[in-house]
Amino acid sequence: MIRKKDPDKKSQKERVGERVTIHLRGRMWWCYYQLDGRQRRESLKTSNKKEARRAALLIDADLIRGVHEAQPEPASISEVVAMVLSYMEQENRAPKTLAAYRHVYRDFQEFARARNKSKVHQINLRLIDEYREARRAAGKAPKTIWKETAIIRRLVRFALSRKLILRDPLEGLQNPQPRPTEQPCWSPEELEQIIDAAGGTLKLIFILLADTGMRLGELQWLVWEDFIFDQKYIHIRPKEDWSPKTGESRRVPMTERVYEEFRRLPRTHRWVFTRGVSLRYPDGGRQISPTRTLRALKRLLKRIGMSQDGKVHTFRHSFISKALAKGIPATTVRSWVGHVSDEMLRRYTHVLEQDSRAGIERFAAKETDSSNDQADEASEQEKDGGSVEEG
Repeated sequence: MIRKKDPDKKSQKERVGERVTIHLRGRMWWCYYQLDGRQRRESLKTSNKKEARRAALLIDADLIRGVHEAQPEPASISEVVAMVLSYMEQENRAPKTLAAYRHVYRDFQEFARARNKSKVHQINLRLIDEYREARRAAGKAPKTIWKETAIIRRLVRFALSRKLILRDPLEGLQNPQPRPTEQPCWSPEELEQIIDAAGGTLKLIFILLADTGMRLGELQWLVWEDFIFDQKYIHIRPKEDWSPKTGESRRVPMTERVYEEFRRLPRTHRWVFTRGVSLRYPDGGRQISPTRTLRALKRLLKRIGMSQDGKVHTFRHSFISKALAKGIPATTVRSWVGHVSDEMLRRYTHVLEQDSRAGIERFAAKETDSSNDQADEASEQEKDGGSVEEG
């Protein structure tokens, strides 16, 4: 049996320019050309022949000028994730940061896989819109969604920088930072109420947080060598498996209370703060758990009748607010607590604004009381037949 030639077959293949041939595969047009002694195939990402010709002519012009780069083999999301995390480890990024990136990438890969998206070039604006809407529907805060979007954006930018993709599929992505929400902050009296209600190791943790403004992660990794008692300062510095948020060391001066409380403590273990003994760890000595510390704080706040909006990080907010209220320069506060942006400092001043409002209310109340006193005095003098004299 002799097969008849398909009359449309010729129209499915066409030479464009000097070096490029376009060919219809299924519904999409592809182009073929020679580069570096090898035949290359590249999708033109269109089903329209005129658009395919136009795209092919641009490739042909680049080939003639010697500037065309062959489209790389599609890189999978998982491959690029591994490369990004490896690069971040080489940068000595903090373990907490790496854990956050791993968590976001794992969730995003599951989300993309459920939509048959496994390649980096498939991470487009529509997929990001769907992801953000799904996170919003799951009750995630705007700040969380903003951070996760930025982490995914970094994945695509990394692929671009390594030429794993030649075109940015997220071009035009808008990811404005949400307006910061007001953070809870305790007054000096509330801080002392919390400290007085605590006991044992928890009390020492709260004292150090309240009097230094350090982060809980920094406190968790303190060793006794970090306490320089003869010069009354604490050295926040990187350890073998951990580094501060900014990666930089700093010295935090001790208050008299910190000095007196800690200089007489027994140095049983390497870590300053440790958990109690257990069946698995009969000798104790394990570092404290941030999660358990937060739970203990929440229970204490409930017991003493204070709002449970407060977190362990609220000690840091309160320290900075108190320092600014005492007139300590922002540069000095930064040297104590580490990196704090100007925007964050403005957020911390909300307590000062509350004090300012309370002050003007007291001022106005005194003025009103004074006016009322003068009116009463004038009325009494009129009753006595006297007059109100100036002076």
